[in-house]
Amino acid sequence: MHPVCGSETEAVLEALIMGTRDYVTKCGFNKAVIGLSGGIDSALTAYIAVKALGAENVATVFMPSRYTSRGNYDDTRQLAENLGVAYDIIPIDDLYQMFARLLIPDAGVAD
Repeated sequence: MHPVCGSETEAVLEALIMGTRDYVTKCGFNKAVIGLSGGIDSALTAYIAVKALGAENVATVFMPSRYTSRGNYDDTRQLAENLGVAYDIIPIDDLYQMFARLLIPDAGVAD
């Protein structure tokens, strides 16, 4: 048991929130944009940002491609709703195709 937070996990979470808040304010920022993937890592990052900065100061972006599962669409939307943050979807498949043509011009569009 951690004497202040109750458990080691709670202590680590509180440290991450405090560190994020301190970093953002010391750098002169007051808002954050978090990329959501549908995975636990981006969900935890968004949660920490909301706790550190407030939901009104966090925006989320989901950037799907042709490889993105339907579940990721649903998970990211639900997470943003649960956290009360702004949520945008910016598909990146066209950008991927453009970069693939630029990087591998003789191979055609990469799949």
